[in-house]
Amino acid sequence: MSDTSRQRGVALAPLLLPVGHLSGEELEREARMLYARYCVEPARHRRVVTHDGERVVMYPDDQDFTHAFFTAREKHRRGWAKDVIDPRRVERVRWIVPVIGGLAGGTQCFRVIDHASYNKPAPEKRLYVVREERYVVWLNRRGTGDFRFKTAYVTGSR
Repeated sequence: MSDTSRQRGVALAPLLLPVGHLSGEELEREARMLYARYCVEPARHRRVVTHDGERVVMYPDDQDFTHAFFTAREKHRRGWAKDVIDPRRVERVRWIVPVIGGLAGGTQCFRVIDHASYNKPAPEKRLYVVREERYVVWLNRRGTGDFRFKTAYVTGSR
């Protein structure tokens, strides 16, 4: 575990985007545009790095986008069913890069090693946590050594 926050961090609250007035279709359209602008494009230009300087890649494809910004409509299906866009995830899209980079105050990074994996050596994941905001970002290590953005969301409990 490491505390990745720097003395003067990026304040997350001003980065929240008001999206509550958008319909489901409008919200998805806006989310795709925001994700491309604030995450995919900077990553494409190698401007997204972890708090310790490792490259992070982000892709605009439907599978990655759905995993990151959708959730299950029914509570008992959460974790595996993704069928509704989550406004809480969308309004925080501009939080992702500062959290990964350790620029947001109070951010912690946990290395998670999946020792039960069939892949050897066991793959590493990174879990970035902003406890005060109940916000997490997950990254997966790629075979190339860099990380791939997996998802980001507000957790259910403090």
